[in-house]
Amino acid sequence: MSLEPKTSPIPRTPLDNGLEVLCLGFPRTGTSSLRKGLEILGYKFSPTADALTQMRMTRKEREMWNRAIEAKIYGRGRKFGKEEWDELLGVNEGVTAVISDLPHLIFTADLIAAYPNAKIILTTREPRKWFKSYSTTLATLLLPVSRFTLPWNRRAAFFERRVKIKVLRAVFGHPQPTPEQAKKRFGKHYEDVRKMLPKIKAPRREEGAEGETEREKPEQRRLEYKVGEGWERLCTFLGKEVPQEEFPKSEAWRERQPTSIAAGIIQLVARAEDPWRRRVKYFVPIAMAFACGVAIYNSRVRVLLN
Repeated sequence: MSLEPKTSPIPRTPLDNGLEVLCLGFPRTGTSSLRKGLEILGYKFSPTADALTQMRMTRKEREMWNRAIEAKIYGRGRKFGKEEWDELLGVNEGVTAVISDLPHLIFTADLIAAYPNAKIILTTREPRKWFKSYSTTLATLLLPVSRFTLPWNRRAAFFERRVKIKVLRAVFGHPQPTPEQAKKRFGKHYEDVRKMLPKIKAPRREEGAEGETEREKPEQRRLEYKVGEGWERLCTFLGKEVPQEEFPKSEAWRERQPTSIAAGIIQLVARAEDPWRRRVKYFVPIAMAFACGVAIYNSRVRVLLN
């Protein structure tokens, strides 16, 4: 069945900054589904754009994030400007959309200011449901596994201690926040973005009646969106035609958690320095068996749920 938007898309004007969309919702609010949807609409993302793929960040990317965090939170060094963000986010390589994740959320105001023409999408979710999802998925990846792998090599320790824990402390006030702390910070993030955007509006040039000069008119820049809404409001906001296919539903965590954890462990083992490499190499088969077991369990759960 053909899906047609009930309203006409907003005409789009060419952007001169390369980055067209900033998705500034918290992780576990449908950001993975949104990413798949935006890819269908033609937007390009960085391959290390979310928490599950950040294990594969290059050393340069990890160091740049640490520099950005040091400057933003502790005032050590120069704060990032558009040039640094273009490099770190991949805009120089053609990235046109960014999913705000960890550590991106720390820099929400900076990103809004650095890309004044980018459309802002806020994926939303009921705070209680969000925390339940976060605490049983991303939280387990960001801290327990991290502590277990810290002694394996210096570079892993650098990333874990100097990036992840700082990020969690900056976002939630504590690396292991209580449910009340986490939900309070969750709500505050959305309130802050709503307050910021009316002050930073991207102008849109409009043609008046015949014989009149063009005038500047503020353009709607923020969309609060739940992925269950489907295509219509999203496409209208972005000025895109509604695709024929259904809006994607991502189970990114269930699909990628085992392989992401196993890949991260194997990567740490490969980089480990002697004598740790000899000690931990026997753990790789265990990690792979664990990953396979979780994948099989998740597949059975999906069958039962369907």
